[in-house]
Amino acid sequence: MLDQKFEWLNSNDLYKLSATCYECKDTQYVLVSPPELERYNSGELVQNVWPDCDTWWREVVVGWRTGWFQCQTCCELDIKEGRGEI
Repeated sequence: MLDQKFEWLNSNDLYKLSATCYECKDTQYVLVSPPELERYNSGELVQNVWPDCDTWWREVVVGWRTGWFQCQTCCELDIKEGRGEI
């Protein structure tokens, strides 16, 4: 398993997860509760754990877990330039 790093924010009882875009190196962050993170790490689908969050928010969580992340800006630029598909 990857070395997953997160920051515990005691004051809010939340974890701060981060993912860094492999292209532009921008790091993005999301805050998640321990019960949500446990559900996700136990195999529940990201869209089922956080159904009210947008796709790009969830991509940060997936990127944190997998170690591979592409930010929305770079993804949209790749599509515009014909280097990817939606």
